Amino acid sequence: MSLLGIATRAGRVALGTRAVDIAARRGRLALLVVAGDASRHAVGRLTPQARRASRVTVASRRALGRALGRNDVAVVGVTDSALAQRILEGERTPSRRDESSGSQGDPEGQVPGQ
Repeated sequence: MSLLGIATRAGRVALGTRAVDIAARRGRLALLVVAGDASRHAVGRLTPQARRASRVTVASRRALGRALGRNDVAVVGVTDSALAQRILEGERTPSRRDESSGSQGDPEGQVPGQ
């Protein structure tokens, strides 16, 4: 199970631009996760506070939604700082597959924390 899935089940995420903005205004946004194929409009609607948060970009809305147990999701905010840190650390650590193949970055569709 992905860390994003765990965060969702624990109620530690804000789904969608409106919820992310509310979390950012309340000072609760620890990490912004944006799908690589999210529309500029969706990202542009975020408040400056939300856009200044640490950000991770994932492959697609479909991959992000799948990690959360939902349909396509473009924007998610993680409100738990410990989970956000673990997700960010996972982004900086190559997977075993990446190390053995010599490739860098996440495989297609990979979501942080998986």
